[in-house]
Amino acid sequence: MLKNAKFILGRRIAQIQRNLPYPIKQKILKMPPIKTKHSNTYLVVLVQHKTFLEGLWTTWNWLYFLKEYLGLIFVIDGEITEKERSQFIKLFPEGEIVSLSSQINDEFLSDKSLNKFYKNHKFGKVFLLKLSLQQKFNILFSDPDILVFSDPVEIRENLHFEQGLYCTEPGCSSFDPWIFNRAKDLNIKTIRDFNSGLLYIPQNYLSTDLCHELMKGWTVAEYHHFTEQTLLDVMMSASGAKALPLNEYVVNSQGMWFWQADIDYTQVKARHFVGNVRHHMYLSGYPIIERTLFRGILNEYKKSAQN
Repeated sequence: MLKNAKFILGRRIAQIQRNLPYPIKQKILKMPPIKTKHSNTYLVVLVQHKTFLEGLWTTWNWLYFLKEYLGLIFVIDGEITEKERSQFIKLFPEGEIVSLSSQINDEFLSDKSLNKFYKNHKFGKVFLLKLSLQQKFNILFSDPDILVFSDPVEIRENLHFEQGLYCTEPGCSSFDPWIFNRAKDLNIKTIRDFNSGLLYIPQNYLSTDLCHELMKGWTVAEYHHFTEQTLLDVMMSASGAKALPLNEYVVNSQGMWFWQADIDYTQVKARHFVGNVRHHMYLSGYPIIERTLFRGILNEYKKSAQN
């Protein structure tokens, strides 16, 4: 009984911590602008209105290391407000800010199963966004709860090669058995500890024919929270994608409970702060970025402005 109460309390505290109005989020708006390149490889960051500031942090963070290599497409799930557009342009004057719906290839919506998935699944739009954009160019896709702490050399050196990359989440059981059974029927080996929050997808790397095969016969009755992630697991595996180094590109729930220590960030190049540990993005991640990147950049920016 006491053990159960402990974990119930732990979940409640983590939920509260995750949703506190952290003042540090606003500090991204004080950063100098970053210019991007015209490129066939784009950083794609997808946000909701409520994660707009987090998306700015993540975008600025990636471009700090990779601005010489990437164009930028910042995607909002919904209509873009004037305030959002203004804040975005101030930080990324050469980037594109677009609505999610405007980026979907309409041909996918003519498929009955994909149309249902798009309209009825929480992550249907997210999946079709990735599938649509990779038809146009190479994409480095990032959720807005990912931070980069040092040069992501494995990604940087791979940006112009036809080799997909993904992060692994050890012990992950977040997959849709319906899609995995479809993959088994098609003799495709699955990854299983796959996480879809950070992906490098070369142009036309994901097979649309395979997508149609996997989704054939899908209905809302087969709804599963992790269908999008499972589809990408199978499709990236079928194309020969490789995992990024596990201990440097981190996806885990360490520090989820208030009695647990957070991870040691010394050797970490990037971390996906999944829902259970989102509060550590504000409590640990942002302060590290502010201390190691922001202060030096701001000092240089102020000096150049004075001159």
